[in-house]
Amino acid sequence: MRDRLLNAPTWVQSLLGGGLFGLLNTVTGRLIGGENWTEAAVGGAIGGVVFGAVMGPVLTRQQRRARDAVGTRSAAELRRAARVANRGPVPDDRELREAARRYALHQRGEVLRQRRWGIPFFVVVVALVVWLALRADAVFWWLAVGLSLFASGAYGVLPRRLARRAELLADPRQPR
Repeated sequence: MRDRLLNAPTWVQSLLGGGLFGLLNTVTGRLIGGENWTEAAVGGAIGGVVFGAVMGPVLTRQQRRARDAVGTRSAAELRRAARVANRGPVPDDRELREAARRYALHQRGEVLRQRRWGIPFFVVVVALVVWLALRADAVFWWLAVGLSLFASGAYGVLPRRLARRAELLADPRQPR
């Protein structure tokens, strides 16, 4: 099932992502936001359509780039390479080790590329959440701290960790 989803066409990923996002928005709007079911459903549907229209193509493009970096068309091989690239012992299989190294370098490149807009985006979002914490409810402080920690890990720690993992996965018999 997971292989079919990773290889699904853009419209399927848009439909699934938008549907799940819309459902989550509807439930959140009703249970937390205090909206009635009609308001929550309309807001969820609009959010789901926008989210699906944006994220479907983005996810498809990310999957294609990752498969190209690893050199496979198989979603199962991509998952295996991603698992080895992120954790665990270095495998003895040279092909898997090289695929995992390429995946780690690819992921590092993606994170570094996203820094240009990701850091300013998180600064604006955290500033808005801090504003909400000051104006509305102190619960938003937790969200501000969580978003700050996430951005620090994603844009500060993760690239270095992926570079170290790629170095560890490099074939010792090959010159670098």
